[in-house]
Amino acid sequence: LLIDRIQSDANLSKAFATTYLSKVFECLSLKEIFKNERCTLAALHAIKRCLKYYPKVIKSGTTSIEKLLIILIDSTNIDVVCQTGECWLLLQNIRGNSNNENSNIKTVWKDFQLSLLNNINCIINKTLLLPEEIIDSPSKANNFGLSTLELVKDPFERALHIFGRICNLIEYFKIALGKPYVMKKYICTHQILGLIHKGLNLHVNQRNNIRMDQVYFRTILPEMHIKLLELLEILIDICHAHLRMDFRLILNILMDALERTKSMLSEANRNQV
Repeated sequence: LLIDRIQSDANLSKAFATTYLSKVFECLSLKEIFKNERCTLAALHAIKRCLKYYPKVIKSGTTSIEKLLIILIDSTNIDVVCQTGECWLLLQNIRGNSNNENSNIKTVWKDFQLSLLNNINCIINKTLLLPEEIIDSPSKANNFGLSTLELVKDPFERALHIFGRICNLIEYFKIALGKPYVMKKYICTHQILGLIHKGLNLHVNQRNNIRMDQVYFRTILPEMHIKLLELLEILIDICHAHLRMDFRLILNILMDALERTKSMLSEANRNQV
């Protein structure tokens, strides 16, 4: 609230940026803050406002902010996930403004978009698929803490961790597509639709589940499917007419999802009998 209020006074805002902004981020870098969800949300709100109002001042400190956001990549609090996703997008706005050339802004956005795609694909490839079923990764870029994905022995905790990470990255993607950016976005529709199609094709009875206990897989998989369908909804809402060439693929995705829903309902009814 303080950062919002001082924006009405240009001199005060400038003085704050010069004198106190570095101290704010020094305080926010304390890991103890992120052990409490209420404090975490407050810290994310502060980071968002700093990214919004002081992009030029923060430009040199984006790495430290990135480290803070990576800490939260496995959060189970949806508010924390959403705020973190918005901070990631604002961070790209700053990187895109490193000079006045539109080409640089476009490159930053494309790298960010492909980074999200790549990381979701990588996690699915490494944890849920057999080698011959691997999804092609479109690019290698910012890893969003992918190297920190350390799988525990407990099968339930492992399943929660894997699907939690995937769902959080999809949520970041939804925010990245749906929220404003400094320029008109180029959206990799084919790669996104490919990810959605492959992700929705993961189902309980296929043989690729040898890497995860089916009981846990069955319990958590629907949440990932819902996230992917939400991503599809946003993609259609944003691109609509530009997806004409992908009409059949989108129709197949929706028909498959509908058929799977019917199968799940039938199975649930049988189990109740």
